[in-house]
Amino acid sequence: MRELGYLTHRLERWFALDPWSSRTFWQELLLVAAKGATLVSLFAALPMIAAMLSRNGPLPLGETLALAAAYLVLWLAAVFVLLLAAAAALELRPAAGIERPSLLTGLALALALVIAACIGVWWVGFDGEPGAIERVAVPALILLLIVVGTVVFSAALLSFSIHETGRIPAVARRSRSLPILLAGGAMLVAIVAASSGPSGQPAPEPPAQIVVEPTEVRLALVAVDGLTRELLLARPGLRESFATEVPLAFPRDESAAGRWASVGTGTPSDLHRVSSVEGIRIGAEGRVLQQVSRFDPLRSPLAGWTRLVRRQPLPSSIRDRHYVWEILAARGIPAVAVNWWVSRGEDEGALRSIGQDALFAAAAGEDAAERAVDLDRRAIEALRSALAERPPRFATVYLPALDIVINRLDAGEGRSIPLSLEALDRIAALVADLRSSGYEVMVIGAPGDRQQGSGVLVSMLPFDRREAEASDLAPTLLELFGFPASSEMDGRPLLGTGSRPRISTYGSRTRAEEPDARDQEYYEALRSLGYVR
Repeated sequence: MRELGYLTHRLERWFALDPWSSRTFWQELLLVAAKGATLVSLFAALPMIAAMLSRNGPLPLGETLALAAAYLVLWLAAVFVLLLAAAAALELRPAAGIERPSLLTGLALALALVIAACIGVWWVGFDGEPGAIERVAVPALILLLIVVGTVVFSAALLSFSIHETGRIPAVARRSRSLPILLAGGAMLVAIVAASSGPSGQPAPEPPAQIVVEPTEVRLALVAVDGLTRELLLARPGLRESFATEVPLAFPRDESAAGRWASVGTGTPSDLHRVSSVEGIRIGAEGRVLQQVSRFDPLRSPLAGWTRLVRRQPLPSSIRDRHYVWEILAARGIPAVAVNWWVSRGEDEGALRSIGQDALFAAAAGEDAAERAVDLDRRAIEALRSALAERPPRFATVYLPALDIVINRLDAGEGRSIPLSLEALDRIAALVADLRSSGYEVMVIGAPGDRQQGSGVLVSMLPFDRREAEASDLAPTLLELFGFPASSEMDGRPLLGTGSRPRISTYGSRTRAEEPDARDQEYYEALRSLGYVR
């Protein structure tokens, strides 16, 4: 046996420790499968834990351990079933495991590659590109899994063959299974310790004291998801209302929520922390993880049934940096915001915010396309009502129906074209109303997922540049109200006054992530409108 290469790793003694004591076929089979699954699942969980921590940032230690335990349990069950199937197939010719080394090695390598391929598919399911550390760590851990998995599977299947044939070879007295188990555990602990961060919220920061140049501008911003420059030019009645039109470049690898959070805050996603429409929460009070693979088993109904994790829309507190209108309202500029992503409904101080969850859940109609159009209608009515009650100096509304009808629902051209025209006509009427109320109006449009065309920004105020980035909007709005941009904002104003000194930051939000009783209703609304698959 040693000459044939079966005992080079010295794992066989752990698997076949006392093979003659087994009384039945199933007793030995279950014992071997449990031992093999214990070792392999430890190394199968490592690349998944490393990728999740790299994508979602530091987690409190307890949540990191819970995430690691979830993947370990899932892989333990999967590898256990895989080994049962392989051993059952080997039962047809148990002696082949001893007599044909190539068969045993090939079968063990095939099993290890199946697990590695599953992890590879899981890894590809993430949105966006991995970071530099993740690009190195995950492949290295998968390679380690293939090596260890091949050794463990060989030993497990050989042990099963020995039991079935009744031929007990001389085995090495020292086992290497314990060192492998300890090494895998040490790597897991190292990843957990290195990637875990302190829990809790930072101390509240006082508003930054800055010097402003007071202005008298009254401005309204209409954000239209799914509105491209090509669609705008195809509706002359809407385009002719504005003095300036510039194409906008949007990052294509962000979700709708992340894209519009970047527009409204002016900061990249690693600062405002919005990168998806939904996430998963580990346990009852854990942090919502947004960067989750589309093929992650934690998103399956089975995981939700076990109450290990639950899928939910992003809570309003997930955003870390302020929207521009929150910055203005905190400094005395009355503002109204309607239907923006991860904004909680509130009426406090100079800011009135009407959250998205209530509007999405209240949208009505016979089918999803009609509900999408009704969603825009309700958002516009909420904006008009707020303007009539207490006219602010800044008003904004987010309208997603065009994107939903064109990109997220399979309504067919017979339905999508008239509904899209209806949405555009409603936007044109809103612009006319805002203009008659004394507001300077801007409309910003972004192409939806997989939609052709470029973003666009049109304004009744003249701009000095003919091309812009989506990140330029936030500094431009601050400039119009006499406030400087912050150094955290990527863009620069479109008004030609970008030489104004910047402040370092406008601070961060300090709200805790509080579950809302309407989360499930809101989540179902997102699913029906095509945001959640």
